[in-house]
Amino acid sequence: MNLKYLGDALDFWKAAFLEILRRSHRGRQAVKIVPMFTDDCWSPNARSTYVRLLGAKPSDLLATDPLRGRRSAYFDQIRNEDADVFLDPDTGVALTKATPKHVRPEEVHQLLRLLSGSNVIAIYQHRPQGVPGRDWLRRYKKVLDGKRGMRIVGYYSAQVGMLFVTRSREREERLRRALTRRLGVAAAKHLL
Repeated sequence: MNLKYLGDALDFWKAAFLEILRRSHRGRQAVKIVPMFTDDCWSPNARSTYVRLLGAKPSDLLATDPLRGRRSAYFDQIRNEDADVFLDPDTGVALTKATPKHVRPEEVHQLLRLLSGSNVIAIYQHRPQGVPGRDWLRRYKKVLDGKRGMRIVGYYSAQVGMLFVTRSREREERLRRALTRRLGVAAAKHLL
């Protein structure tokens, strides 16, 4: 997450998806947030605004430092959470070499192992430039699964998407039903 985009339309878009995720799991369970900040200028007030825009509480923020140094240490600080988690990288999942703007597939797998088996990780994904077709999110779904048996639900639009990763068939089904209810007749053209 980059501070210069704080408060843009995508923060409201993300909040809507996090609300659907909350409601799909026993009512309104908290979604913990891993912002993957890419710059150093996130003051406490900026972090508070970010969390509020996502419809969360300050205690839901699991990391407050920028993603620097050993990436594994950044994700190791998230332990034994019995909650769903939202990863908010600047760009999304890395298909090849990861920068601080990306989350690596193995980092998602590492985080999923630290959570309970029924939890979901939601991942913001920006559409790469120059990638034609409406199924652009499938390549990210494929790299995340990597024959690991992940249950993945994806939402995609012209510019951005959201990936929901879990090991639980029940959570996958609940989330898919919740998204389908919200999207109505548009679900078929936006869900993977």
